[in-house]
Amino acid sequence: MIDNKKFLLGCLAISSAVVLSACGGGGGGSASPTPATPPGPTTSTATAQGNVGTLPSPEYAAGSNELAAFQQLNQMRQECGFPSLADNSLLDKATTNHLNYMIANNSWSHYETQGNPDFTGYAPSNRV
Repeated sequence: MIDNKKFLLGCLAISSAVVLSACGGGGGGSASPTPATPPGPTTSTATAQGNVGTLPSPEYAAGSNELAAFQQLNQMRQECGFPSLADNSLLDKATTNHLNYMIANNSWSHYETQGNPDFTGYAPSNRV
């Protein structure tokens, strides 16, 4: 069960990273084609500006799924021009507790039911 929990936590962290860091590439929903840019010399000097080097090191174990997901999230944020996030042990604890709830109750939702095993709060805002 421990390996299953670690795997699910890693999947949850990675999927959260993807959702939170999505940027660009989605199109605007318009059915009309986008006109091509005329040929010519173009140079781009835009680079992602993050808070690299100013944040404390994350507390995840070296080589862990959590560290890999956290690093992936920050890399994707920087590629979009957003600053890196700092590790937050309170959010980590709330995430782990909610994962335990979902496993114990075979319930895959953001919301928990009071009285069920491993209940820690109805909504995400109640659990942090």
